[in-house]
Amino acid sequence: MKPVNKAKILPFLVALAIVGLDQLTKFLVTKNLVYGHSYRLIGEVLKLTYVKNPDTLFSISLGPNFPYITLGFVLIAVLVVLILHEKQLTHSLIYGLLLGGAAGNIIDRLRIGEVVDFIDVGISPTLRWPVFNLADSAITIGLIIYFIIILKGVKKGENT
Repeated sequence: MKPVNKAKILPFLVALAIVGLDQLTKFLVTKNLVYGHSYRLIGEVLKLTYVKNPDTLFSISLGPNFPYITLGFVLIAVLVVLILHEKQLTHSLIYGLLLGGAAGNIIDRLRIGEVVDFIDVGISPTLRWPVFNLADSAITIGLIIYFIIILKGVKKGENT
């Protein structure tokens, strides 16, 4: 019997965990918070603010919802192919983060036509990051790690 390849299984487990946590937190937010109201957790630094975002990452608008769903499914398909062909565990885990984040937000778009956001970070009432969710966090963390790996490879003179 062939041993299980961690680079093939772990990214899907990571993606599944992200989708589960993302959907659970969004469910709790929609059932327990008042839409548009902010709840301070750490002063002005961290708040819970329940909003819905019809746009994409950082509230960037690309028009109607259909392209987001289509692009989301294309991204998910590409990430699955990348995971299945990736030999390095680090890269496949990055793809798992991206897959989980993309799937979490696609589920919202299919269910309610927009994405539930609730993590509100800033340093004052006027200096705030756009409100986001766990799926967005997974995508952002995955991209940051990916770019760090690329920059380290460029610094060493390697092809990545």
